[in-house]
Amino acid sequence: MAVRPRLPLAFAALALALSWFAAVRADITPADVYLNAGDALARQWQYRDALALYSAAQRVGEGPQKLRAGLGIATSAVRLADFDLAYAKASQLRREYPGDLQVLGVYGQAAWSNGLFSDAEDAFRDVLAQHVEDVESRLGMARVLAARNHLTEALDDAMAVIAAAPREADAYYVAGNLYRRTRQIDRAIACLTTYYSLLPEREVDRRTWTQGEIVFLRSFGRRVPGAIDATSLATPLTIPFRLVNDKVIVSGRVNGGDAVEFVVDTGAEQTVVSERAARRLGIGAISQTISAGVGQIGLRGLLNARIDSLQIGSLTVRNVPCLIKTPPLEDLPVRESESFSPLPLGLSTIVDYKRRQLVLARTLDAEPHDIQMPLWFSRLATVRGLVNGNRPASFIVDTGGQVVSISLDTARTLSPQPPGRRIPLLVFGTSGWDRDAFLMPGVSLAFEALAVKDSSIVVLNLRAPSVLLGYRVGGTVGHYLLSRYRVTIDLDRATLGLSAN
Repeated sequence: MAVRPRLPLAFAALALALSWFAAVRADITPADVYLNAGDALARQWQYRDALALYSAAQRVGEGPQKLRAGLGIATSAVRLADFDLAYAKASQLRREYPGDLQVLGVYGQAAWSNGLFSDAEDAFRDVLAQHVEDVESRLGMARVLAARNHLTEALDDAMAVIAAAPREADAYYVAGNLYRRTRQIDRAIACLTTYYSLLPEREVDRRTWTQGEIVFLRSFGRRVPGAIDATSLATPLTIPFRLVNDKVIVSGRVNGGDAVEFVVDTGAEQTVVSERAARRLGIGAISQTISAGVGQIGLRGLLNARIDSLQIGSLTVRNVPCLIKTPPLEDLPVRESESFSPLPLGLSTIVDYKRRQLVLARTLDAEPHDIQMPLWFSRLATVRGLVNGNRPASFIVDTGGQVVSISLDTARTLSPQPPGRRIPLLVFGTSGWDRDAFLMPGVSLAFEALAVKDSSIVVLNLRAPSVLLGYRVGGTVGHYLLSRYRVTIDLDRATLGLSAN
Protein backbone atom coordinates (compact mmCIF):
# COMPACT_ATOMS: atom_id res chain seq x y z
CA MET A 1 0.00 0.00 0.00
CA ALA A 2 1.46 3.33 -1.02
CA VAL A 3 1.90 5.90 1.74
CA ARG A 4 0.58 9.29 0.66
CA PRO A 5 1.02 12.05 3.24
CA ARG A 6 -2.19 14.06 3.49
CA LEU A 7 -1.31 16.49 6.26
CA PRO A 8 -1.10 20.02 4.86
CA LEU A 9 -2.40 21.53 8.09
CA ALA A 10 -0.21 19.34 10.28
CA PHE A 11 2.91 20.13 8.25
CA ALA A 12 2.08 23.86 8.33
CA ALA A 13 1.88 23.63 12.11
CA LEU A 14 5.17 21.76 12.15
CA ALA A 15 6.80 24.49 10.08
CA LEU A 16 5.75 27.08 12.67
CA ALA A 17 6.99 24.82 15.46
CA LEU A 18 10.33 24.39 13.72
CA SER A 19 10.84 28.12 13.40
CA TRP A 20 9.95 28.61 17.07
CA PHE A 21 12.33 25.87 18.20
CA ALA A 22 15.08 27.31 16.01
CA ALA A 23 14.71 30.60 17.81
CA VAL A 24 14.54 29.11 21.30
CA ARG A 25 16.41 25.76 21.30
CA ALA A 26 19.39 25.22 19.06
CA ASP A 27 19.52 21.51 19.95
CA ILE A 28 15.99 20.73 18.62
CA THR A 29 16.18 19.36 15.09
CA PRO A 30 13.44 18.97 12.48
CA ALA A 31 13.61 15.20 13.00
CA ASP A 32 12.83 15.66 16.72
CA VAL A 33 9.77 17.73 15.90
CA TYR A 34 8.52 15.19 13.36
CA LEU A 35 9.07 12.36 15.82
CA ASN A 36 7.34 14.10 18.74
CA ALA A 37 4.39 15.05 16.54
CA GLY A 38 4.22 11.51 15.16
CA ASP A 39 4.16 10.08 18.68
CA ALA A 40 1.36 12.48 19.66
CA LEU A 41 -0.72 11.48 16.64
CA ALA A 42 -0.10 7.78 17.25
CA ARG A 43 -1.40 8.15 20.81
CA GLN A 44 -4.60 9.51 19.26
CA TRP A 45 -4.80 6.53 16.84
CA GLN A 46 -4.11 8.80 13.85
CA TYR A 47 -1.69 6.28 12.44
CA ARG A 48 -1.74 7.33 8.80
CA ASP A 49 -0.79 10.87 9.73
CA ALA A 50 1.78 9.59 12.22
CA LEU A 51 3.26 7.36 9.52
CA ALA A 52 3.79 10.34 7.25
CA LEU A 53 5.62 12.19 10.02
CA TYR A 54 7.80 9.21 10.97
CA SER A 55 8.71 8.86 7.29
CA ALA A 56 9.69 12.54 7.19
CA ALA A 57 11.78 12.08 10.35
CA GLN A 58 13.56 9.12 8.82
CA ARG A 59 14.54 11.18 5.77
CA VAL A 60 16.14 13.98 7.79
CA GLY A 61 17.14 12.22 11.02
CA GLU A 62 20.43 10.70 12.09
CA GLY A 63 21.51 7.88 14.42
CA PRO A 64 18.95 7.26 17.18
CA GLN A 65 16.42 9.42 15.35
CA LYS A 66 16.41 7.03 12.40
CA LEU A 67 15.86 4.09 14.73
CA ARG A 68 13.00 5.82 16.49
CA ALA A 69 11.47 6.79 13.14
CA GLY A 70 11.81 3.24 11.83
CA LEU A 71 10.07 1.84 14.90
CA GLY A 72 7.28 4.38 14.43
CA ILE A 73 6.88 3.42 10.77
CA ALA A 74 6.68 -0.30 11.56
CA THR A 75 4.20 0.05 14.45
CA SER A 76 2.00 2.49 12.50
CA ALA A 77 1.99 0.14 9.53
CA VAL A 78 0.88 -2.73 11.79
CA ARG A 79 -2.03 -0.60 12.99
CA LEU A 80 -2.95 0.31 9.42
CA ALA A 81 -2.83 -3.35 8.30
CA ASP A 82 -0.12 -2.38 5.81
CA PHE A 83 1.38 -5.82 6.19
CA ASP A 84 4.15 -5.49 3.61
CA LEU A 85 5.50 -2.21 4.95
CA ALA A 86 5.31 -3.36 8.58
CA TYR A 87 7.26 -6.55 7.97
CA ALA A 88 9.78 -5.01 5.57
CA LYS A 89 10.63 -2.18 7.95
CA ALA A 90 10.72 -4.41 11.06
CA SER A 91 12.95 -6.92 9.26
CA GLN A 92 15.29 -4.14 8.13
CA LEU A 93 15.57 -2.81 11.68
CA ARG A 94 16.26 -6.29 12.99
CA ARG A 95 19.18 -6.65 10.58
CA GLU A 96 20.56 -3.23 11.46
CA TYR A 97 20.02 -3.47 15.25
CA PRO A 98 20.26 -7.20 16.04
CA GLY A 99 20.60 -6.77 19.81
CA ASP A 100 17.91 -4.13 20.35
CA LEU A 101 14.99 -5.50 22.40
CA GLN A 102 12.59 -2.80 21.25
CA VAL A 103 13.34 -3.67 17.65
CA LEU A 104 12.82 -7.36 18.39
CA GLY A 105 9.46 -6.66 20.02
CA VAL A 106 8.30 -4.59 17.04
CA TYR A 107 9.49 -7.36 14.73
CA GLY A 108 7.29 -9.75 16.72
CA GLN A 109 4.27 -7.48 16.18
CA ALA A 110 4.98 -7.23 12.44
CA ALA A 111 5.46 -10.99 12.15
CA TRP A 112 2.15 -11.60 13.93
CA SER A 113 0.36 -9.17 11.61
CA ASN A 114 1.74 -11.13 8.65
CA GLY A 115 0.42 -14.42 10.03
CA LEU A 116 3.93 -15.64 10.90
CA PHE A 117 2.86 -16.74 14.34
CA SER A 118 5.78 -18.97 15.29
CA ASP A 119 8.24 -16.21 14.30
CA ALA A 120 6.30 -13.77 16.46
CA GLU A 121 6.33 -16.17 19.39
CA ASP A 122 10.12 -16.57 19.17
CA ALA A 123 10.58 -12.80 19.15
CA PHE A 124 8.26 -12.17 22.10
CA ARG A 125 9.88 -14.94 24.15
CA ASP A 126 13.36 -13.56 23.46
CA VAL A 127 12.31 -10.09 24.60
CA LEU A 128 10.58 -11.31 27.76
CA ALA A 129 13.55 -13.53 28.67
CA GLN A 130 15.58 -10.33 29.06
CA HIS A 131 12.88 -7.81 29.97
CA VAL A 132 9.87 -9.47 31.56
CA GLU A 133 8.04 -6.15 32.00
CA ASP A 134 7.91 -5.29 28.30
CA VAL A 135 4.22 -4.50 27.84
CA GLU A 136 3.94 -4.96 24.07
CA SER A 137 5.73 -8.31 24.08
CA ARG A 138 3.69 -9.53 27.06
CA LEU A 139 0.52 -8.64 25.17
CA GLY A 140 1.95 -10.38 22.12
CA MET A 141 2.51 -13.51 24.19
CA ALA A 142 -1.09 -13.34 25.39
CA ARG A 143 -2.18 -13.55 21.75
CA VAL A 144 0.29 -16.39 21.10
CA LEU A 145 -0.91 -18.40 24.09
CA ALA A 146 -4.56 -17.82 23.19
CA ALA A 147 -3.93 -19.06 19.65
CA ARG A 148 -2.31 -22.20 21.07
CA ASN A 149 -5.34 -22.71 23.37
CA HIS A 150 -3.44 -22.00 26.60
CA LEU A 151 -6.26 -19.76 27.76
CA THR A 152 -5.43 -19.46 31.48
CA GLU A 153 -1.83 -18.42 30.80
CA ALA A 154 -3.00 -16.04 28.08
CA LEU A 155 -5.40 -14.37 30.51
CA ASP A 156 -2.62 -14.02 33.09
CA ASP A 157 -0.49 -12.15 30.55
CA ALA A 158 -3.35 -9.94 29.35
CA MET A 159 -4.33 -8.97 32.90
CA ALA A 160 -0.69 -8.29 33.77
CA VAL A 161 -0.56 -5.83 30.87
CA ILE A 162 -3.75 -4.15 32.09
CA ALA A 163 -2.24 -3.78 35.57
CA ALA A 164 0.97 -2.30 34.15
CA ALA A 165 -0.65 -0.14 31.46
CA PRO A 166 -4.30 0.53 32.36
CA ARG A 167 -4.89 2.64 29.23
CA GLU A 168 -3.60 -0.01 26.79
CA ALA A 169 -6.82 -0.54 24.86
CA ASP A 170 -5.74 -3.71 23.04
CA ALA A 171 -5.14 -5.48 26.36
CA TYR A 172 -8.82 -5.11 27.24
CA TYR A 173 -9.79 -6.39 23.78
CA VAL A 174 -7.59 -9.48 24.19
CA ALA A 175 -8.78 -10.10 27.75
CA GLY A 176 -12.43 -9.61 26.76
CA ASN A 177 -12.19 -12.21 24.03
CA LEU A 178 -10.41 -14.64 26.34
CA TYR A 179 -13.10 -14.23 28.98
CA ARG A 180 -15.70 -14.93 26.31
CA ARG A 181 -13.87 -18.09 25.22
CA THR A 182 -13.78 -19.25 28.86
CA ARG A 183 -17.52 -18.41 29.30
CA GLN A 184 -16.84 -15.68 31.90
CA ILE A 185 -19.37 -13.33 30.36
CA ASP A 186 -19.58 -10.62 33.05
CA ARG A 187 -15.81 -10.14 32.92
CA ALA A 188 -15.85 -10.17 29.13
CA ILE A 189 -18.44 -7.38 29.16
CA ALA A 190 -16.41 -5.35 31.64
CA CYS A 191 -13.23 -5.61 29.55
CA LEU A 192 -14.96 -4.82 26.28
CA THR A 193 -16.75 -1.85 27.87
CA THR A 194 -13.40 -0.40 28.92
CA TYR A 195 -12.01 -1.14 25.45
CA TYR A 196 -14.92 0.76 23.90
CA SER A 197 -14.33 3.75 26.20
CA LEU A 198 -10.69 3.94 25.07
CA LEU A 199 -11.47 3.83 21.34
CA PRO A 200 -11.39 7.19 19.55
CA GLU A 201 -14.60 8.31 17.83
CA ARG A 202 -12.96 7.91 14.41
CA GLU A 203 -12.57 4.14 14.91
CA VAL A 204 -16.08 3.55 13.60
CA ASP A 205 -15.75 -0.13 12.63
CA ARG A 206 -14.10 -1.11 15.92
CA ARG A 207 -16.68 0.83 17.92
CA THR A 208 -19.54 -0.74 15.96
CA TRP A 209 -18.20 -4.24 16.51
CA THR A 210 -17.48 -3.64 20.21
CA GLN A 211 -20.83 -2.04 20.96
CA GLY A 212 -22.64 -4.88 19.20
CA GLU A 213 -20.60 -7.44 21.12
CA ILE A 214 -21.38 -5.82 24.48
CA VAL A 215 -25.13 -5.70 23.76
CA PHE A 216 -25.00 -9.29 22.53
CA LEU A 217 -23.18 -10.62 25.60
CA ARG A 218 -25.52 -8.77 27.96
CA SER A 219 -28.46 -10.48 26.29
CA PHE A 220 -27.36 -13.83 27.72
CA GLY A 221 -28.07 -12.74 31.29
CA ARG A 222 -27.20 -15.75 33.47
CA ARG A 223 -27.26 -18.13 30.49
CA VAL A 224 -23.96 -19.72 29.47
CA PRO A 225 -23.10 -19.32 25.75
CA GLY A 226 -22.55 -22.62 23.98
CA ALA A 227 -23.59 -24.71 27.00
CA ILE A 228 -23.19 -28.44 26.46
CA ASP A 229 -24.31 -31.12 28.92
CA ALA A 230 -21.10 -32.69 30.20
CA THR A 231 -22.58 -36.17 30.02
CA SER A 232 -23.28 -35.81 26.29
CA LEU A 233 -19.58 -35.33 25.65
CA ALA A 234 -18.26 -37.90 28.12
CA THR A 235 -16.94 -39.68 25.05
CA PRO A 236 -16.43 -38.36 21.50
CA LEU A 237 -19.65 -38.16 19.48
CA THR A 238 -19.80 -39.58 15.98
CA ILE A 239 -22.29 -37.99 13.58
CA PRO A 240 -22.89 -39.13 9.99
CA PHE A 241 -22.66 -36.56 7.21
CA ARG A 242 -23.31 -36.27 3.50
CA LEU A 243 -21.09 -34.72 0.86
CA VAL A 244 -23.00 -32.33 -1.40
CA ASN A 245 -21.11 -30.19 -3.91
CA ASP A 246 -17.90 -30.76 -1.92
CA LYS A 247 -19.60 -29.57 1.29
CA VAL A 248 -19.86 -31.55 4.52
CA ILE A 249 -23.57 -31.54 5.36
CA VAL A 250 -25.15 -32.54 8.68
CA SER A 251 -28.78 -32.43 9.69
CA GLY A 252 -29.76 -30.52 12.80
CA ARG A 253 -32.74 -29.12 14.65
CA VAL A 254 -32.98 -25.52 15.80
CA ASN A 255 -35.14 -24.67 18.82
CA GLY A 256 -36.83 -28.06 18.54
CA GLY A 257 -38.27 -27.30 15.11
CA ASP A 258 -37.94 -28.84 11.68
CA ALA A 259 -34.69 -30.31 10.37
CA VAL A 260 -32.11 -27.87 9.01
CA GLU A 261 -29.21 -28.74 6.72
CA PHE A 262 -25.92 -27.27 7.97
CA VAL A 263 -22.57 -27.01 6.21
CA VAL A 264 -19.81 -27.96 8.66
CA ASP A 265 -17.56 -24.94 8.21
CA THR A 266 -14.31 -24.67 10.15
CA GLY A 267 -13.57 -21.53 8.14
CA ALA A 268 -16.36 -19.61 9.91
CA GLU A 269 -16.04 -17.81 13.23
CA GLN A 270 -19.54 -18.74 14.35
CA THR A 271 -22.61 -20.70 13.35
CA VAL A 272 -24.42 -18.79 10.60
CA VAL A 273 -28.02 -18.77 9.37
CA SER A 274 -29.61 -17.01 6.43
CA GLU A 275 -32.22 -14.30 6.89
CA ARG A 276 -34.91 -16.62 5.51
CA ALA A 277 -33.99 -19.41 7.93
CA ALA A 278 -33.87 -17.01 10.88
CA ARG A 279 -37.44 -15.89 10.19
CA ARG A 280 -38.64 -19.47 9.74
CA LEU A 281 -36.91 -20.75 12.89
CA GLY A 282 -37.81 -17.82 15.12
CA ILE A 283 -34.21 -16.63 15.65
CA GLY A 284 -34.35 -12.95 16.57
CA ALA A 285 -31.59 -10.43 15.96
CA ILE A 286 -29.91 -8.95 19.04
CA SER A 287 -27.26 -6.51 17.81
CA GLN A 288 -25.29 -5.41 14.79
CA THR A 289 -21.81 -6.69 14.03
CA ILE A 290 -19.24 -6.76 11.23
CA SER A 291 -17.95 -9.75 9.33
CA ALA A 292 -15.77 -10.22 6.27
CA GLY A 293 -15.12 -12.86 3.67
CA VAL A 294 -14.32 -13.50 0.06
CA GLY A 295 -16.17 -11.10 -2.25
CA GLN A 296 -16.29 -7.54 -3.46
CA ILE A 297 -18.35 -6.32 -0.48
CA GLY A 298 -15.44 -7.04 1.87
CA LEU A 299 -16.58 -5.94 5.33
CA ARG A 300 -20.22 -6.88 5.68
CA GLY A 301 -22.71 -5.81 8.32
CA LEU A 302 -24.47 -8.79 9.90
CA LEU A 303 -26.62 -9.38 12.97
CA ASN A 304 -25.71 -11.14 16.21
CA ALA A 305 -28.30 -13.66 17.34
CA ARG A 306 -28.72 -16.61 19.66
CA ILE A 307 -30.03 -20.10 18.98
CA ASP A 308 -31.70 -21.33 22.16
CA SER A 309 -31.16 -24.99 21.28
CA LEU A 310 -29.17 -26.64 18.49
CA GLN A 311 -29.28 -30.42 18.15
CA ILE A 312 -26.97 -32.26 15.75
CA GLY A 313 -27.05 -36.00 16.11
CA SER A 314 -26.91 -36.77 19.83
CA LEU A 315 -25.24 -33.42 20.58
CA THR A 316 -27.37 -30.64 22.05
CA VAL A 317 -25.90 -27.17 22.48
CA ARG A 318 -27.83 -24.40 24.20
CA ASN A 319 -27.49 -20.64 23.84
CA VAL A 320 -25.49 -20.92 20.63
CA PRO A 321 -24.05 -17.60 19.40
CA CYS A 322 -24.79 -17.19 15.72
CA LEU A 323 -24.85 -14.66 12.91
CA ILE A 324 -27.79 -13.82 10.67
CA LYS A 325 -26.86 -13.00 7.08
CA THR A 326 -28.98 -9.94 6.53
CA PRO A 327 -29.49 -8.26 4.21
CA PRO A 328 -29.05 -11.31 1.96
CA LEU A 329 -26.68 -11.09 -0.97
CA GLU A 330 -28.19 -10.81 -4.41
CA ASP A 331 -27.19 -12.18 -7.83
CA LEU A 332 -25.52 -15.30 -6.40
CA PRO A 333 -25.77 -18.60 -8.30
CA VAL A 334 -27.00 -20.44 -5.18
CA ARG A 335 -28.92 -19.41 -2.10
CA GLU A 336 -26.87 -18.66 1.00
CA SER A 337 -26.75 -21.71 3.23
CA GLU A 338 -26.66 -22.35 6.96
CA SER A 339 -23.35 -23.35 8.50
CA PHE A 340 -22.26 -24.92 11.78
CA SER A 341 -18.85 -24.12 13.21
CA PRO A 342 -17.80 -26.47 16.06
CA LEU A 343 -14.45 -24.85 16.85
CA PRO A 344 -15.76 -21.65 18.54
CA LEU A 345 -17.74 -23.93 20.86
CA GLY A 346 -14.44 -25.40 22.03
CA LEU A 347 -15.05 -28.69 20.23
CA SER A 348 -12.14 -30.53 18.67
CA THR A 349 -13.24 -32.00 15.37
CA ILE A 350 -12.49 -34.97 13.14
CA VAL A 351 -13.81 -35.02 9.57
CA ASP A 352 -13.48 -38.56 8.24
CA TYR A 353 -14.21 -38.14 4.54
CA LYS A 354 -13.91 -41.82 3.70
CA ARG A 355 -16.40 -42.99 6.32
CA ARG A 356 -18.54 -39.84 6.05
CA GLN A 357 -18.31 -39.30 9.80
CA LEU A 358 -17.96 -36.15 11.89
CA VAL A 359 -16.45 -36.65 15.36
CA LEU A 360 -16.85 -33.96 18.02
CA ALA A 361 -15.21 -33.94 21.47
CA ARG A 362 -14.00 -31.69 24.23
CA THR A 363 -10.86 -33.81 24.34
CA LEU A 364 -9.70 -36.27 21.69
CA ASP A 365 -7.62 -39.33 22.41
CA ALA A 366 -4.04 -39.08 21.19
CA GLU A 367 -3.47 -40.91 17.94
CA PRO A 368 -0.73 -41.04 15.29
CA HIS A 369 -1.16 -39.20 12.00
CA ASP A 370 0.60 -39.46 8.67
CA ILE A 371 1.12 -35.68 8.78
CA GLN A 372 0.89 -33.49 11.85
CA MET A 373 1.49 -29.77 12.10
CA PRO A 374 0.99 -26.96 14.63
CA LEU A 375 -2.45 -25.33 14.65
CA TRP A 376 -3.02 -21.68 15.49
CA PHE A 377 -6.56 -20.73 16.49
CA SER A 378 -6.83 -16.94 16.40
CA ARG A 379 -10.54 -16.49 15.65
CA LEU A 380 -10.00 -19.02 12.83
CA ALA A 381 -7.93 -22.21 12.64
CA THR A 382 -4.78 -21.75 10.59
CA VAL A 383 -1.63 -23.67 9.70
CA ARG A 384 1.66 -22.45 8.31
CA GLY A 385 2.38 -23.16 4.67
CA LEU A 386 5.24 -22.40 2.32
CA VAL A 387 4.53 -20.95 -1.11
CA ASN A 388 7.04 -21.70 -3.87
CA GLY A 389 9.58 -22.88 -1.34
CA ASN A 390 10.40 -19.52 0.24
CA ARG A 391 7.25 -17.57 1.09
CA PRO A 392 5.72 -18.55 4.47
CA ALA A 393 2.06 -17.75 5.03
CA SER A 394 -0.89 -18.72 7.22
CA PHE A 395 -3.66 -20.79 5.63
CA ILE A 396 -7.18 -21.16 7.01
CA VAL A 397 -8.31 -24.76 7.47
CA ASP A 398 -11.65 -24.42 5.71
CA THR A 399 -13.96 -27.43 5.51
CA GLY A 400 -16.64 -25.10 4.17
CA GLY A 401 -14.53 -24.11 1.17
CA GLN A 402 -13.90 -26.09 -1.98
CA VAL A 403 -10.50 -24.96 -3.20
CA VAL A 404 -6.91 -24.55 -2.14
CA SER A 405 -6.13 -20.89 -2.60
CA ILE A 406 -3.57 -18.21 -1.99
CA SER A 407 -4.39 -14.59 -1.35
CA LEU A 408 -3.96 -11.84 -3.90
CA ASP A 409 -1.38 -10.22 -1.59
CA THR A 410 0.59 -13.48 -1.40
CA ALA A 411 0.49 -13.89 -5.19
CA ARG A 412 1.88 -10.38 -5.69
CA THR A 413 4.87 -11.10 -3.46
CA LEU A 414 5.99 -14.22 -5.31
CA SER A 415 9.36 -13.72 -6.92
CA PRO A 416 9.91 -14.67 -9.61
CA GLN A 417 6.30 -14.75 -10.72
CA PRO A 418 5.19 -18.22 -11.85
CA PRO A 419 5.19 -18.61 -15.65
CA GLY A 420 1.97 -18.86 -17.65
CA ARG A 421 -1.01 -16.61 -18.07
CA ARG A 422 -3.50 -15.85 -15.36
CA ILE A 423 -6.94 -17.28 -16.06
CA PRO A 424 -9.84 -15.13 -14.75
CA LEU A 425 -12.35 -16.97 -12.58
CA LEU A 426 -15.91 -16.38 -11.46
CA VAL A 427 -15.80 -16.94 -7.70
CA PHE A 428 -18.39 -16.01 -5.10
CA GLY A 429 -17.92 -16.12 -1.35
CA THR A 430 -19.60 -14.97 1.84
CA SER A 431 -19.19 -11.32 0.76
CA GLY A 432 -20.36 -11.68 -2.83
CA TRP A 433 -18.50 -12.06 -6.10
CA ASP A 434 -14.70 -11.82 -6.03
CA ARG A 435 -13.95 -9.83 -9.17
CA ASP A 436 -10.20 -10.17 -8.57
CA ALA A 437 -10.11 -13.98 -8.58
CA PHE A 438 -7.97 -15.84 -11.09
CA LEU A 439 -6.15 -19.12 -11.58
CA MET A 440 -2.36 -18.93 -11.28
CA PRO A 441 -0.38 -21.81 -12.87
CA GLY A 442 2.99 -23.01 -11.66
CA VAL A 443 2.50 -22.60 -7.89
CA SER A 444 3.91 -25.02 -5.32
CA LEU A 445 2.66 -25.29 -1.73
CA ALA A 446 4.07 -27.21 1.22
CA PHE A 447 2.49 -27.94 4.60
CA GLU A 448 5.07 -29.86 6.58
CA ALA A 449 5.38 -33.17 4.65
CA LEU A 450 2.32 -32.44 2.49
CA ALA A 451 3.27 -30.90 -0.85
CA VAL A 452 1.32 -29.59 -3.83
CA LYS A 453 3.83 -29.13 -6.63
CA ASP A 454 3.67 -26.94 -9.73
CA SER A 455 -0.12 -26.68 -9.74
CA SER A 456 -2.74 -24.19 -10.83
CA ILE A 457 -3.92 -22.47 -7.65
CA VAL A 458 -6.92 -20.20 -7.17
CA VAL A 459 -6.01 -16.63 -6.15
CA LEU A 460 -8.59 -14.80 -4.00
CA ASN A 461 -8.79 -11.31 -2.60
CA LEU A 462 -8.53 -11.96 1.15
CA ARG A 463 -7.74 -8.38 2.14
CA ALA A 464 -11.02 -7.72 4.03
CA PRO A 465 -10.89 -10.83 6.26
CA SER A 466 -7.20 -10.14 6.93
CA VAL A 467 -7.95 -6.62 8.15
CA LEU A 468 -10.80 -7.87 10.33
CA LEU A 469 -8.75 -10.71 11.83
CA GLY A 470 -5.73 -8.49 12.45
CA TYR A 471 -3.32 -10.68 10.51
CA ARG A 472 -2.65 -11.47 6.88
CA VAL A 473 -4.44 -14.55 5.61
CA GLY A 474 -2.10 -16.16 3.10
CA GLY A 475 -4.66 -18.59 1.68
CA THR A 476 -7.16 -21.33 2.40
CA VAL A 477 -7.05 -25.12 2.45
CA GLY A 478 -10.42 -26.51 1.43
CA HIS A 479 -12.13 -29.67 0.25
CA TYR A 480 -9.85 -30.31 -2.74
CA LEU A 481 -6.95 -31.14 -0.40
CA LEU A 482 -8.65 -32.03 2.89
CA SER A 483 -10.95 -34.67 1.38
CA ARG A 484 -7.98 -36.96 0.74
CA TYR A 485 -7.50 -37.38 4.50
CA ARG A 486 -9.07 -38.08 7.84
CA VAL A 487 -8.73 -34.55 9.18
CA THR A 488 -8.22 -34.03 12.93
CA ILE A 489 -8.42 -30.51 14.34
CA ASP A 490 -7.27 -30.95 17.93
CA LEU A 491 -7.76 -27.74 19.91
CA ASP A 492 -6.30 -29.11 23.17
CA ARG A 493 -3.04 -30.15 21.55
CA ALA A 494 -3.15 -27.28 19.03
CA THR A 495 -2.42 -29.60 16.11
CA LEU A 496 -3.84 -30.46 12.71
CA GLY A 497 -3.50 -34.17 11.93
CA LEU A 498 -3.96 -35.70 8.48
CA SER A 499 -4.26 -39.45 7.99
CA ALA A 500 -4.57 -40.91 4.52
CA ASN A 501 -7.90 -42.54 3.68
